[in-house]
Amino acid sequence: MEELILIEKLEESLRGRKVTAALFYTYNFDSRFFENYLLPIFFSGVPFNNNEIQNTILWRHYQKYLPPITVYCDFFAKDKIAPSLAYDVRPIVLKKNDVRWPAFHPKLSYLLLNDSGLIIISGSNNLSFAAWTTNLEVFTITEFKNGVYYPRAIKDDYKRFIESVNDIYGKEYTDAETAIHGFFRKVLYTKKIGQYKGNYSSVQSSFFDKLEELKAENHTKKFKSVEIISPYFSSAAVVQNIRKYVDGDIKISIPYSANNVASIPKELFESYQKENVQWSDINVLNKEKTFRFNHSKIFRFYGEDKVFTIIGSANLSAAALNGYHSKGNVEFATIFSDMKNGRETDLLKVRSGFEDIVFEKGTAESEFDERRNPPELDFTLDWCKKELVVENPGKIQAAIYLSEDERFSLCEHRKKSKTYIDLSDNPDLIIILSDNPVIKVKYQDAFFEFYPKQIFIEHRPLPPKIRINDIELIKLWQLLENDVEIDKTKITNYIERFIEKKYDEFGNEFRIKENNESILNYMATHLAAIIGLEKKLFKECPYSTQRDRRAFNQKQKSLIEYYLIADNIDTVTGYRRILAKKYEEKEMIGGFYWLLLKILRQKLYKNQRTKQILKDPDIKKSFNRASKELSGELQKIEKLIKVDPKILIWVEKNL
Repeated sequence: MEELILIEKLEESLRGRKVTAALFYTYNFDSRFFENYLLPIFFSGVPFNNNEIQNTILWRHYQKYLPPITVYCDFFAKDKIAPSLAYDVRPIVLKKNDVRWPAFHPKLSYLLLNDSGLIIISGSNNLSFAAWTTNLEVFTITEFKNGVYYPRAIKDDYKRFIESVNDIYGKEYTDAETAIHGFFRKVLYTKKIGQYKGNYSSVQSSFFDKLEELKAENHTKKFKSVEIISPYFSSAAVVQNIRKYVDGDIKISIPYSANNVASIPKELFESYQKENVQWSDINVLNKEKTFRFNHSKIFRFYGEDKVFTIIGSANLSAAALNGYHSKGNVEFATIFSDMKNGRETDLLKVRSGFEDIVFEKGTAESEFDERRNPPELDFTLDWCKKELVVENPGKIQAAIYLSEDERFSLCEHRKKSKTYIDLSDNPDLIIILSDNPVIKVKYQDAFFEFYPKQIFIEHRPLPPKIRINDIELIKLWQLLENDVEIDKTKITNYIERFIEKKYDEFGNEFRIKENNESILNYMATHLAAIIGLEKKLFKECPYSTQRDRRAFNQKQKSLIEYYLIADNIDTVTGYRRILAKKYEEKEMIGGFYWLLLKILRQKLYKNQRTKQILKDPDIKKSFNRASKELSGELQKIEKLIKVDPKILIWVEKNL
């Protein structure tokens, strides 16, 4: 086995190709890791890095280019921070049986590429920071391509897994599932399989059913020995089941939580010894100078003339190996077969003594005594309407907590299967949800956390920690181009320079001295920026064909929706907020503040092209709300500075 860094191997496998759809299956899901570490590799050449503020601003411009993405995870193992980008997360709750509460535990990724290839990653790694950076994990990366490498039996396993998980979830396919499932309809099969022997999918069979198949290939004989690497364990009964297939040594890795600290109860450790298990250390970790947590799961069976290696999500536990239909977890693993050549490297080294080991109580992933059945609720957060929609098909009674101070009871609406919560009059709550839109629900004396489906996410305000001044915002407007590639290069370079000068590595803002420009130049900069924005938002269509005109108008509609309606750092609403603050802090004279608001209203919100483009009733409603807010600000400032009516008439004529 090669020692590789997963993210680097994935980037190498992509070779600059674009991902057109992505489908992930994981136990743990960490949205911040996913958005700051993994998704950025879909955008070659864009300077995403470990600075979350820079990434947040970059995503504001690139999120519209994200391909369809779906993540399936265990409901109880998802992070407390909800996604901030537009992709689907489908947390799964498996029903409790009379033995255990099973877990949704696979670790599998599908990436569909623009050249009709499909990369599949199968292994032990969750979608979490530790899994992709610090842990010892095991994985395999395979690329399938119709007519190039497309063995039917192997591809059918991956196709059936998509179907099986969707059946468990019980809802129609997402766009990502549809696209990737469609890939498997191709029929130019290839005979070459390589070292692949197949896959273990617990929704199709048990692990021991697979061992029966491998035993048949081993001349129906038991295996000579087995090496097992696993971080979690159940009772010694699982070893007794393994013993049915092994005549010789059973070597198992000792799970550590720190140097010489075993994360397994001593009683369980000793019960394995009674089954003649040889407790061992992992050879590759013996080379490490500092402690490194092992999360890899490997079963290597040594046969008569072949070695069978199984890598994936399954721990050495009854829940992982018994199969989903026998009250177990949902698991997935890949099976390899190699001819024995006498040069195989042992994965484990048997430990001679255990006197220096401290035992602590371990936690098996198959034991979830604290789990409770969550309520059947779905949430949709509409950032354009500033509205939360609660779907409650069972009409249950529950309390929804949008923040520590904002509680909404479904008891009063229990006769309704759908409830609408208006958020537009609560700007403080909007700010809280913009930072983390997770929804907390109290149901039957237990709390549950839900990720809402977010629509019109481009209208979601940026977190309040990200601030820019008026001149910096104007520079972003000046970079607005209709050509995506030009926009990409210019905006990327500016944001990178902006972050470098404005924030330190911890995201703290530096105090920046403003340039001492003359008042005249300063005013001209603002006026030119607004006029420039008007020209770009309401540019006349240069195309003659209906198809090109339709595409152009759709693009202009998206720009108008974003810059005139969305409440973000670089939109007109954000600009107005900056102007108001400068006026309140006496950094801008009232007359100029009033003039800028007047120009915004006349040039942008009263523009006749707006009515032609914004025909959707919901979008139009949000547009009218933004326009009304601007008119209210104008009336307020007119009263404060007592604008001469003659000046009002003059401005109207000249605008």
